[in-house]
Parts: sequence; structure tokens; C-alpha cells
Amino acid sequence: MNAGIARRETLEPVERVAEQLQVNALGHYELFLLLYKEGLLSKPCSVVNVISKTAFESNPEQLGYCASKAVQHMLFSGLAKALGREGVLINHLIP
Repeated sequence: MNAGIARRETLEPVERVAEQLQVNALGHYELFLLLYKEGLLSKPCSVVNVISKTAFESNPEQLGYCASKAVQHMLFSGLAKALGREGVLINHLIP
């Protein structure tokens, strides 16, 4: 799963940070839940979650983007722990 938006702006308005959280983290989570709940993931299966090193290294000009990638990482790390026993393998690709 990979898609997202990034802004380059120090002290981004809350609306822009919220937009990046919605698209970059919650959108991926929502898509995964839809596929999982509708039984569209055959098991065993593997999900590759593309995040960014900015999930771990904040950039003052991309605070919203960095925060959204950190949230994405934590959401899918939790899903990996919860669903691994069911045969859903979730890996992170960090370019």
C-alpha cells in the first residue's frame, strides 16, 4: 500500500496536517479494513506497507507528512501483531 501527499511548509495549518493524516495513514488503514472485513484477502497473504524514513526522522518542513507516516507505521505494526496468527503477514518497506 502506498500513496500519499506531502507538503513543504513549516508550521502547517491544522487542516493541512489533518489532510495528510487522512490520506497517508487513515486512508491506507481504511482500505485494509475494507479488504479484510469483506474477506477479500486470501490467507495466508502478505501486505507490503510502504512508509518512509520520515516516520522515524522528523523534518521541520514536513511535520504533517512525518506524523502521518509514523501513524501509518504504528497502525500496521499493530495489525501485524494482531493478524499474524491468522496468516496475514504485514511488512514495512522503508525507502
